[in-house]
Amino acid sequence: MVSQTGVETPPTVSHRDKLLEKKPTNNDSYGMDKDTDSPGRPPTLLDEPDDESKDDLIEKRLVLDERTIDRISRHWLCSVIFTVMGRTVNTNYLSSRLQLTWNLTGEMAILDIGHGYFITKFETNEDYLRLLTESPWVVMDHYIVVYKWQSNFQAENADIHTAPVWIRLQDISMECYDEPIFHRIGNLICKYIRSDRTTMLAEKGRFAPICVEVDLKMPLTTKVTIVGRTSKVLEGGIRKPPYGLLHMRQIRPPA
Repeated sequence: MVSQTGVETPPTVSHRDKLLEKKPTNNDSYGMDKDTDSPGRPPTLLDEPDDESKDDLIEKRLVLDERTIDRISRHWLCSVIFTVMGRTVNTNYLSSRLQLTWNLTGEMAILDIGHGYFITKFETNEDYLRLLTESPWVVMDHYIVVYKWQSNFQAENADIHTAPVWIRLQDISMECYDEPIFHRIGNLICKYIRSDRTTMLAEKGRFAPICVEVDLKMPLTTKVTIVGRTSKVLEGGIRKPPYGLLHMRQIRPPA
């Protein structure tokens, strides 16, 4: 292009030209290629960009404020993230098996998010809590590891190192059968989730079951001392250990 002063100026590169990887020329036509004298063709999105065009690529970033994150997260509050250890499962088949295994009171929807992970959204809060607290779950002789839903979960970078399990506190004082006390005991051992109804009613004086989220890479606490009285911590679980033990740590029934 020649300006009014007679000085040749470089052609302007438009956003469309960048998308199509088109290098504009002075005549700006597709009739003939300059170097080959052969018919040219319009570039397409399939063309490989050269080194110069790669340098022109621009990364843009979207930042969400806390209020927006809270709003879009609210939809997933009754959801869990889970994976089937040691097995790849078709979503439709898994959904039908889990409906039977979990015996849900409401509807559920399963979304495959890749890398062996799924998100399940429940219709009722009762089903949601049951999934978190009645683990470990087993389907097709494989563990199902269930997590609370978490914002911005990235399946490709997930590291399975925690799981909810039931533990039993042996021979604790009857006056300690109290929800706030069990909450503190659970957090002392690992991370408290809940206690069952039997525990709250103190119907079993020998064992007090508490559901906690444990770190599978760390050994479980074996004893706790409450007001000078030491109680054993026993790990609850299933009778038959299925395939896919979590980090080679077997969830086993208490002695």
